[in-house]
Amino acid sequence: MRTFQLSILVKTFKSSWARNKAGFHSWVQPTGHNTGIEVYNCTARTIVPVILRDGNVASWYTCGPTVYAPSHLGHASCYVKVDIIQRILRKHFNINLVTAMNITDIDDKIIRACSEGTTWQEVAKANEASFWEDLKGLNVLEPDIKLRVSEHIPHIIDYISKLVDEGAAYVGKDNSVYFKVEQCRIYGKLQKVNMEKGVEHDVKEAAVDFVLWKAAKPEEPFWDSPWGQGRPGWHIECSTMASKIFGDCIDFHAGGLDLRFPHHENEEAQSCMYHGKSQWVNYWLHAGQLYVKGQDEKMSKSLQNTVSIKDFLQNHRADVFRMACALSNYRNGMIYGDETLITAQKTLQTLIAFLSDCQAYIDGKIPTSEFNSSQTLEMISKTESLVDTALKSDFDTSKAIGHLIHLASFVSKGIHSPNTLKWLIRSSNVDSVIAARNYCEKILSTFGFDVRKQGMNSLVGSETVDIGAILENIIALRRTIRDQAKSAKNKDLFAVSDDIRNALESSGIEVKDHEKGSSWQFVKK
Repeated sequence: MRTFQLSILVKTFKSSWARNKAGFHSWVQPTGHNTGIEVYNCTARTIVPVILRDGNVASWYTCGPTVYAPSHLGHASCYVKVDIIQRILRKHFNINLVTAMNITDIDDKIIRACSEGTTWQEVAKANEASFWEDLKGLNVLEPDIKLRVSEHIPHIIDYISKLVDEGAAYVGKDNSVYFKVEQCRIYGKLQKVNMEKGVEHDVKEAAVDFVLWKAAKPEEPFWDSPWGQGRPGWHIECSTMASKIFGDCIDFHAGGLDLRFPHHENEEAQSCMYHGKSQWVNYWLHAGQLYVKGQDEKMSKSLQNTVSIKDFLQNHRADVFRMACALSNYRNGMIYGDETLITAQKTLQTLIAFLSDCQAYIDGKIPTSEFNSSQTLEMISKTESLVDTALKSDFDTSKAIGHLIHLASFVSKGIHSPNTLKWLIRSSNVDSVIAARNYCEKILSTFGFDVRKQGMNSLVGSETVDIGAILENIIALRRTIRDQAKSAKNKDLFAVSDDIRNALESSGIEVKDHEKGSSWQFVKK
């Protein structure tokens, strides 16, 4: 019996495909600080606990763009979702997150994008600048570390050399260097791979082997290497740069779902072989892709169905797209269309209106109501617990926002409840209203939303103009006119007051009249 088992074991180690079938690609749970967070793990194929090796410090690597053209909303959906999760880890869970992102600034697409008299460096530099500008417009935080492929060629060559020396890579008949997949017993960790495709190939040993170093072609950029002139393959770039920054283990590695195979699979394989480990990344996070409504394919340049980030931001607030991303589970695909944007706009407007009502109540513009302050504080505490549970459950931002909406509805009903005993002096309950407002603003800020009036300043020439203060003055003047109209029962003054309100509304500013004052908020025109 033992001899039979040993024979089976030997055969298993001789066959990479058999090793995968035997389960050698299973996820290894790290040891260290249990954060209480649970995420979906594509290697384990289930929800697993997030455990950090170094206390509350975590490393995070994101696959950045290939900068051959301006970015579009398909790219934006991934980076906004990643940004939301990173903010949650930092601000809600108090994790000291160190982030890095690569820029692929040399690639076939970049070379093809060169017009006559334009170099690949110029194409890459211009599109990278546009990319960072787009992210800023979407309020996406830049990574702590930016990595460019062209600046790490020597490190990439050294990385490949070690793989060749250890028999994990070889020089093909075309003088390119290939990774020997058959030597990697953990291949197929992230996604099931049909290893039976490993047949003879014209330039490499097996069809599944992937390129690490591309031999130079005529009139293409190249660097000298031990295997001749050429440039690095796509997958080896991320492995080298991420390893240079974070070493032989990374806590989080993120990117779009379309990168899981082959890019991330190949990254994990070559990195495990390089570092002599069975697991390089502890948590792979993949963002679902953006689809145009009515189409089966994702938004991509090749299908010519893209919407540029700049064009989107000319017609919509960045917070609207962020809300659309937050209402979609980060792992799921997202439909881009009017319905999605309208839902996001309405959700955002509901929360902004709640904050505006809170401020109006705090300022005394809405008369004291009869709602129960202790019940409000209980609801805030309950909401805090529910939101925390949602965020610990694979960053369920959609459910968390649902809890915020429920809290806003509860408090709003209290604010606007009639005070039938106006002659009785009672508590204003303003403390509980402030607490509800503060908590709502805190969570929205954690998700990266900019909803406070203090952020509504505009730069004109070299001086800053406070739009919020200007609007407050206009609203106050209108209120004076309206009060005089009521006092004198003057229809003409009422008409002037209504004209001002309508003019503001046509500009996207809604005015609400209360018993003791007026409040305002931005709305979609």
